[in-house]
Amino acid sequence: MSQFTSTVYYRKQSNGSIFAFDNRDQRLTEMERSHSYARFVGMTLHQRAGRIFWSDSRAIKSAYLDGSVVQTLVGALARVQWFGVNFGSAQSDVVELLVKGTQCVSVLAWSPETVECLVGLPLRYPPPPSTSIEFEGTTAIIDFLTPDDCAIRTTRGSMRGAAPNYGEMRAAGYPSPIVERIEVHASFVLPHALAVNDDNPDRVPATATEQWLYWSNSADGKIYRSSLDSTRIEVVQDNAWGVRGLALGGRVSTTGVTASPTYLYFSQESKGTIARVSLDSFASPPPTGQQLPRPEAEIVLRGLDSPRGLALDSKTRALYFTEKTGRIFKATATAAGSSTPATTTAAAASETKVGPLLTARRVVTVSALSRLDGVAVDSK
Repeated sequence: MSQFTSTVYYRKQSNGSIFAFDNRDQRLTEMERSHSYARFVGMTLHQRAGRIFWSDSRAIKSAYLDGSVVQTLVGALARVQWFGVNFGSAQSDVVELLVKGTQCVSVLAWSPETVECLVGLPLRYPPPPSTSIEFEGTTAIIDFLTPDDCAIRTTRGSMRGAAPNYGEMRAAGYPSPIVERIEVHASFVLPHALAVNDDNPDRVPATATEQWLYWSNSADGKIYRSSLDSTRIEVVQDNAWGVRGLALGGRVSTTGVTASPTYLYFSQESKGTIARVSLDSFASPPPTGQQLPRPEAEIVLRGLDSPRGLALDSKTRALYFTEKTGRIFKATATAAGSSTPATTTAAAASETKVGPLLTARRVVTVSALSRLDGVAVDSK
């Protein structure tokens, strides 16, 4: 007769080791090196570059398809403001902004006396316990980001950190940047859903010049996109909490017409909705010193039961999505070529879900004990 055991695996803290508790003898065992085990919550494939991107809920990493050359793309966000003088007569005079050795090219604001930028750092935040020093019996934690980690360079010169003799340097008439102070704001990220605008023309605007990775951040309720060609980062959507699925593509329809705007679809589990936002406004860079306006998202389906994974069929323009409760749905336009919103919202557990812009029918049901997090479509 088989003997059943009852062993519970758990972490005492979010980034700590995994422990195994055996109920038979009350034995607690720490799993070796388990503090470095990752929790994979999202993945996407960049076919053209032959790389995979994944989220372990604390950072976004990538590697080639054979698992080689693992890199961290984003592990922390940093917003840095420089205050001083001689930051150029135009934003183009600012040649380089550096934050912990990473170029900060997403300038949020500029003036001759102020520069502000946002950058995703390829470093995990907070730093591991090893980033502390002990001196005369006292342990000090090294700050993740300090003003001395930041530098500005213009066509007239450069400066790292802030000038302790700011007043004297300004009075002496130095032409190079003179920094009075630097304000740094670093934060951790909790990336979840990922999507990449690969070579497929259905997922890339005709005017696109960069490859982008789109990702949801549960830490601040925003959807970002990070350039795969530079360190540029942009906010695509604010107030987007509980996003569990992302998909890129054109307008969902039943006609197969390809000349349609490019959209980012996202599911919000907490609201029970799937929405989309047009990416046309991101096709060209904003004017100097200005930020792109946030496009308004429009809900295409509501009344869903914990929607999570999304996948768009580039040939049929059908949108597939999963519900956490073990169902997969296929959504198409409410009426071919029509954008008239539907007025009916079906109950969450029904066979069909309607509106405002799409109609979805259930295509797969699995055990109610299953938790469906993701879905993919072969569009060949």
